Amino acid sequence: MPRMREADAIVIGCPVYFNNVPSQTKALIDRTWAERGSLRNKVAGAVVVGRKYGAEGAIQALHAFFIKHDMIVANRGVCALGFKYGDVAEDDEAHTAAVGLAKRIQALIEMLRQ
Repeated sequence: MPRMREADAIVIGCPVYFNNVPSQTKALIDRTWAERGSLRNKVAGAVVVGRKYGAEGAIQALHAFFIKHDMIVANRGVCALGFKYGDVAEDDEAHTAAVGLAKRIQALIEMLRQ
């Protein structure tokens, strides 16, 4: 939490398990509730890796976390496809989306600093 409070932006990346975030990510989300208010106006982004199905549910869970903390959601989220080791590195669409997310986060941080 100290590093999250100090950050200008927070990007959470995780795999997709059963149409949602894995238990470790959910535990992080749940444990931040005691810190509500301390993440307000942080810029936030979601990146998930799955196998075609369930990415929307995982991104929705991350966006709900961001919104509950009054964070600024940078964009719709990034979804990469991965069936085996190395697949994500070959996913050009996901790479382009991740670069777009990074640029959007940078732009929002610059706007907030003005």
